[in-house]
Amino acid sequence: MIAMFTNVREYAIFNSKPHLFTCGEPYQVAGNSDHGSVFVKLQTGGGASFTARVEQFGGVVLGE
Repeated sequence: MIAMFTNVREYAIFNSKPHLFTCGEPYQVAGNSDHGSVFVKLQTGGGASFTARVEQFGGVVLGE
Protein backbone atom coordinates (compact mmCIF):
# COMPACT_ATOMS: atom_id res chain seq x y z
CA MET A 1 0.00 0.00 0.00
CA ILE A 2 1.15 3.51 -0.75
CA ALA A 3 0.03 6.60 1.14
CA MET A 4 0.27 10.23 0.07
CA PHE A 5 0.48 13.28 2.32
CA THR A 6 -0.01 16.68 0.69
CA ASN A 7 3.06 18.20 2.34
CA VAL A 8 6.04 17.44 4.58
CA ARG A 9 4.31 18.82 7.68
CA GLU A 10 1.43 16.33 7.41
CA TYR A 11 3.88 13.46 6.99
CA ALA A 12 5.99 14.65 9.95
CA ILE A 13 2.94 14.68 12.23
CA PHE A 14 1.94 11.20 11.03
CA ASN A 15 5.49 9.88 11.50
CA SER A 16 5.90 11.31 15.01
CA LYS A 17 3.23 8.98 16.41
CA PRO A 18 3.90 5.33 17.34
CA HIS A 19 2.67 2.79 14.77
CA LEU A 20 1.88 -0.92 14.72
CA PHE A 21 3.42 -1.21 11.25
CA THR A 22 6.60 -0.21 9.44
CA CYS A 23 6.93 2.06 6.44
CA GLY A 24 9.66 2.52 3.88
CA GLU A 25 11.62 5.72 3.40
CA PRO A 26 9.43 8.70 2.45
CA TYR A 27 9.92 10.12 -1.04
CA GLN A 28 8.72 12.95 -3.25
CA VAL A 29 8.06 12.47 -6.96
CA ALA A 30 8.73 15.96 -8.32
CA GLY A 31 11.32 17.99 -6.46
CA ASN A 32 12.17 18.18 -2.80
CA SER A 33 9.96 20.94 -1.40
CA ASP A 34 8.23 21.40 1.95
CA HIS A 35 5.03 22.03 -0.03
CA GLY A 36 5.29 18.96 -2.26
CA SER A 37 3.46 15.70 -1.76
CA VAL A 38 5.19 13.02 0.30
CA PHE A 39 4.67 9.32 -0.44
CA VAL A 40 5.36 6.38 1.87
CA LYS A 41 4.93 2.64 1.32
CA LEU A 42 3.71 0.14 3.92
CA GLN A 43 6.44 -2.48 4.50
CA THR A 44 5.00 -4.71 7.23
CA GLY A 45 1.89 -4.72 9.36
CA GLY A 46 -1.84 -4.54 8.90
CA GLY A 47 -3.30 -2.65 5.97
CA ALA A 48 -6.41 -1.67 7.92
CA SER A 49 -4.43 -0.02 10.74
CA PHE A 50 -2.15 1.68 8.19
CA THR A 51 -5.14 3.07 6.28
CA ALA A 52 -6.86 4.28 9.45
CA ARG A 53 -3.70 6.00 10.72
CA VAL A 54 -2.93 7.64 7.38
CA GLU A 55 -6.46 9.02 7.08
CA GLN A 56 -6.39 10.17 10.72
CA PHE A 57 -3.44 12.44 9.93
CA GLY A 58 -4.70 13.88 6.64
CA GLY A 59 -3.20 11.44 4.17
CA VAL A 60 -4.75 9.33 1.43
CA VAL A 61 -4.06 5.67 0.68
CA LEU A 62 -3.56 5.32 -3.06
CA GLY A 63 -3.47 1.54 -3.30
CA GLU A 64 -1.03 -1.31 -3.47
